[in-house]
Amino acid sequence: MRRRWSRRNSSVAGSALGRPRPSLLSPLPKRLSRRTSLQSSKRVRKIVPVPLRCTGASSRSRWYRGAGSAMPSGVKNRSARTPSPRCCTSLAWSSTAVMFGSPWVVTATDGSVTDVGRVTAWRSSERSRNGGIDRVPVPDAPGELWLCGKHLIGPDVEAAVTRVDADVVLCLNERHELEARYPDYVAWLRTDPRAWWAPVPDLHAPPLDDAVALVEALVEHLDAGRTVLTHCGAGIGRAGTIAAAVLIARGASVEQATAVVSASRPGAGPEAGAQEELLRAMADAQRTPD
Repeated sequence: MRRRWSRRNSSVAGSALGRPRPSLLSPLPKRLSRRTSLQSSKRVRKIVPVPLRCTGASSRSRWYRGAGSAMPSGVKNRSARTPSPRCCTSLAWSSTAVMFGSPWVVTATDGSVTDVGRVTAWRSSERSRNGGIDRVPVPDAPGELWLCGKHLIGPDVEAAVTRVDADVVLCLNERHELEARYPDYVAWLRTDPRAWWAPVPDLHAPPLDDAVALVEALVEHLDAGRTVLTHCGAGIGRAGTIAAAVLIARGASVEQATAVVSASRPGAGPEAGAQEELLRAMADAQRTPD
């Protein structure tokens, strides 16, 4: 007669063979448990939430262990719990948007990141909100070249234009990048005489002939003493590449041009191979006599 399978029978059968089998109701091994402690993860340090005593509205806030003993006011009141290794790395706690490393840091109510270990605060800056706006120095040009992203100019184009006293706004975004969020800016680009719309796909570069014509027209504006505000999505790749091309047209090498642009606006410059190839092709064209 066949014996009906059961958890008990499977355990007994396993014992008879010298291989004890854990019951299906027994807890998982520690290394397979979902609640594995952070000590078992080699990538994550142990984090111990402790209460913070400080003045102001955040007297009941909690923070993560660090070398500091005080924290500026304005920290969110939150119930902190130890994250699991599944959603935690040594640099980010994605489940609660709390960044930590060494020393630990927490997010404050004003959007800033407070460094607990050194008791210093990096306050919410314009760059963290919309990318900021930066000037790229162009030698021997009475005009000025500025770079920004679409999130700075899109909400209020007149405010951005007034801020740098721009005579021309060069937009490198494609239409689909703007129309859903900034339809008023798209309408401005179509109708305002100060608008110069030369769309380039993200992580791409225009053909060499088109890029040369674009840079020559941009240099003419700068030589005439006009201020040109150039932007793409973040003011980094496409806008940084065009800014570097302007410097190459002034006689700089590719390395010099990209170094100046990245020093003027953090991270700006070519982001893709096509953009780097365009700059090198323009540099070769500058060295080749007509």
